[in-house]
Amino acid sequence: MLAVLALAACTETAGSNDTDDADTRDTVAPTDTSDTSDTDTTGPADTTRDTTDTSDTTGTCSDDGDCRTPCAIGRCEVGVCVFAGPDPLAQGCALATDASGPRTCVPIGASDRSSGPYCAFCNPFADVGNLSSEAFAEGFESGSTRILVDKLTPSPASWTIATARAATGTRSLYFGDARTRSYDVGERAAAVAATPGLALPGEVDLVLTFQIWADTERTPGFDRLSVLVLPPRGEDGTAREVWSSDAIGGTTLGEFLPVLVTLGPVRAGERIGFEADSIDGIINDFEGFYIDDLRIASRCCASSSDCDDGNACTVDQCADGFCAFTPTPGCCLSDVECEDGDACTADQCILDGAGGRCARAPILGCCETTLDCNDDDPCTEDRCRADAGGALRCGHAPLCCASNAECDDGDACTAGTCVSGECRYTSTCCRSDLDCDDGLACTNDGCELGTCRHDFSYAAGCCIPDVVTERFDQGLPQGWLLSAATNNIGWRIQATPDARSGTSVLYYGHPTLGFYESGGRNTGTATTRAVRLPDGVDLTLSFMLYLDVEPSTTRDLFRIDAVVGANTVTLLDKSSVARATWKEVQLDLSWAAGQNLQLRFVFDTVDGAQNTSRGILVDDLRLLSSCLPRRCAIAAECATPLACSTGRCESDACTYTTCAP
Repeated sequence: MLAVLALAACTETAGSNDTDDADTRDTVAPTDTSDTSDTDTTGPADTTRDTTDTSDTTGTCSDDGDCRTPCAIGRCEVGVCVFAGPDPLAQGCALATDASGPRTCVPIGASDRSSGPYCAFCNPFADVGNLSSEAFAEGFESGSTRILVDKLTPSPASWTIATARAATGTRSLYFGDARTRSYDVGERAAAVAATPGLALPGEVDLVLTFQIWADTERTPGFDRLSVLVLPPRGEDGTAREVWSSDAIGGTTLGEFLPVLVTLGPVRAGERIGFEADSIDGIINDFEGFYIDDLRIASRCCASSSDCDDGNACTVDQCADGFCAFTPTPGCCLSDVECEDGDACTADQCILDGAGGRCARAPILGCCETTLDCNDDDPCTEDRCRADAGGALRCGHAPLCCASNAECDDGDACTAGTCVSGECRYTSTCCRSDLDCDDGLACTNDGCELGTCRHDFSYAAGCCIPDVVTERFDQGLPQGWLLSAATNNIGWRIQATPDARSGTSVLYYGHPTLGFYESGGRNTGTATTRAVRLPDGVDLTLSFMLYLDVEPSTTRDLFRIDAVVGANTVTLLDKSSVARATWKEVQLDLSWAAGQNLQLRFVFDTVDGAQNTSRGILVDDLRLLSSCLPRRCAIAAECATPLACSTGRCESDACTYTTCAP
């Protein structure tokens, strides 16, 4: 089994000691981000285990010592051994054929059935004295957990234990940046929180129940929480998705909702994972996901009390030894469950005790067609149009007039004039994408909240002269990634009177002291967002560079890399740049046409000596094109530094093959 890390209150995560996982991603136990000063950290007074060869103990006893087994410790109560669970130190279950009979050790995951279906099995985390239908359960109240996290991206948004929200008690498992309670970190955020391998006697049909609180982007396919059945650690295999937050529209409207997921057959050693993934780095200014009351069990039961799924809108029954969960007709727990797809009704769940009922009220002025807006007035034009929020609302524009003032229809997207006693209207903004067609083949036209957008299209033959312009006066450009600072020394956007234009530059150094001395070696990178470059045109990268570092060729190393997929090309190093003066740098990037490109600024002091110079300043970064092919006479003029690409001179113009993404 994987080691369980007991966690104190902190803001850093501890690394796992698990080394049998072929996956090289960062695997950690979730950190409790709350104050755990009141957490009981004391363990059992006696944690030893009987290591003799016997696996049985008599059911009768005179003291607790008579109730030791190789797998668990019981206590003596009125002359009879009682093995009460859960016992996190137990190595198995101490089972008896009857209440006072001898106890026998059964390994974790063992069942009382020699053949399937397996229903009850040994899980000392649930009950050390009996077989249980429960394979895993976690309420996160102790501040530590057996769940481990694989970070899929280096962002600060991940799974942690938090006290901000909980369905039961005070703690839950949270996905986001615990410091800001958001996953808006300027880049993709993704992590998987997974149970340890489930100890099962074989292939078992399991059911997962949990409570979820969600506040995310509501676009299907983005900002998703997926429930996965994962292969055992260290074993190759494909994850199986069994549920996603698309089923709840990405939000629970401020409430915890119970979820029941039929996992189907699960093999011994397989894990259940919760994968949260923003997919991209935009529209992420939401709180994220909280998970609580997690339970994985077979449908095995002895009574209906074994079948509680935490959902007040289901009738939980034990029938013929198996749990059945029957939905209560008309019952609801949140407004999202009452959504009827009708934009003209306000859908609400009215809670009444543990469960609630759906209520739907018509929205005043809402419409689906113009016929819904008829006011029987011949001097009005009845309209059904989208408002600023996209909802359809009735409007009644004046038709009869004596002056222009009488033709105000209250619609910001129309202008009315009075002509021969009749109001006539012209559109001033868009209502659909069709209103925004500019007739240009190189733009993608669309209507967004009444305003037309004409985004550049990279269709064949299309080009934009100003591909990238960054002057750093509006803060860190969207999509850029700066590595962590060392003692406040690193890359940052810095306001300075030395800026070549505007007020700010990209700077490597200390924000106030004006040098890059950190008491030792320091290093850092600044990486731009990926940019799709136009096809088949010349491209020139230019920027202003101020380099004030040690002149040594082996220390204070600076370079600029171009990253195309898995390929890295060094464009410039400090050997070709004058020190302590602004210099304009121009570099030909025509060989990268048609590729997805990132630029990376890299600095490494190598040591801690002679680091009191100003540092590095970058300003006015631009990537421009004439939108014409790069001219050539011979193939050598079309050389490319990319091993995955080939340049040719054809019809006096350079052409390049593109690398695989």
